[in-house]
Formats: sequence, structure tokens, C-alpha cells
Amino acid sequence: MKVKYDQVYNFFLRVCHRNILFVQTPRMTLFHKALKESEEKLTRIRLVKFTADVLCNLSILASAEQIAENGRRVQWDQLYPDLDGYWLGEQHSEQCPDYWRVEELATSYQFCHYFQKEGEVGKLHQQEFTVSFYSNGEDYACVQHPRSVLQWLNNEKLSKDDITYPHFVFWGGEKPTKIAFESFMMDVSWFRPMQLVRAKEDWVSPVEKDFEVIDDYEEYSYSFYLGLEQ
Repeated sequence: MKVKYDQVYNFFLRVCHRNILFVQTPRMTLFHKALKESEEKLTRIRLVKFTADVLCNLSILASAEQIAENGRRVQWDQLYPDLDGYWLGEQHSEQCPDYWRVEELATSYQFCHYFQKEGEVGKLHQQEFTVSFYSNGEDYACVQHPRSVLQWLNNEKLSKDDITYPHFVFWGGEKPTKIAFESFMMDVSWFRPMQLVRAKEDWVSPVEKDFEVIDDYEEYSYSFYLGLEQ
């Protein structure tokens, strides 16, 4: 079955290789992950399901009308809860800060992680991620490493190591008081399953207490300037 899976996957790669969107459809990503699993999970019925799902993805991308319709559905399914503010990590303490600052953007959220490494005094590390939330039968988030933004800007192929899709759970209604990110697929080392609790309104960020802030992903940062097109 491993040979059969490889044959079908490589066939689709040859079909898709001229268009980056085709290669990076969700089902092609899952297909790629399945190839790394133990052979007892590679059943014939699962291969048939993968094949049907990939064909469905490609049929949508091959039609301008279906792309537009699919885009509208995504907008319907995307969630925009009130998450602005500070959130405390499970390991957070006054002696060893571990917290997040969340800001809603036009089409997603910016999750900025601040944490102190063991043995470092007076320093906080900062890491920023772009996060979108979707509900379409299942609740899942799309989390992007800042490297992926640079790849988009340079029109490069997106790396599968720079995007992850964890399940999420909100508690507290339209203004959640707790978030859980749970393992789903394409697990990565830079964004792990976790639970965050909203900080109290009068909570003061340690950044405002003379900590030195170190941007771990400074090499991927960029400035955006609005200008007239010539």
C-alpha cells in the first residue's frame, strides 16, 4: 500500500507542479503527512478517500467561479471573537513571565508571545504569529510563522513547516476568558498545544517594567509603507 500511496501522490504532484495553490491544497498536505505514517494506517479505502478529496480540491481551484464561491464560504466560516488584550500562559508567574498580547487585524489576529528563558534576568523574548479561526464542521485555527509572510512577499513556495492547524476551544461566549489550542495536524515545534487565560483588565505587562525585549524573529520583520502606484 505504501507503493500505491506514493504512486498516486506523485501523479498528483505532476499534475499540480505548475501552480503552487494546487500543490498546497489541504488534502495534498494531509496526503503528504499520511506518507510518513506507519504502513498499517495506509488502507485502500483511505487512499480512495484521499484521491476523491484531492480531485474535489482541484476542481474548485480550476474554476474561477468556484474559487470565488469557496472564498465566500470561508468568510462565512471565519470567526472573529473579541480576543484583544493580554493572555497568561500555563507556566506564567510573576518571577518567570509567559504571556501573550493579542490584537485583531483586518482578516486575522496577531498573537505576540512574551516569555523569559531559564537563567536570563531582565530579558523577555518576543515571537509573533498570525492566527485565523474557522468553524466548518470542526473548529480549527490557521497559525502562520512569520517566515511564511516573507515567503508570500518574495513569491516563494510556502513551507509546510511554517503553517500549522490546531483545534481550538473557546470558553466565555463572544468575549472568551479561556482558549485552548489542541494538537490536530502538521504539528510544529514553534507553536505547541496550550491553554491561555485572559488577564485581568488592570494587569500590567512586564514589558512596561524595564525588561529588555529580544525579537526572536527579527530577521523576518518588515515595514509596510502606503504609497501611490506609479
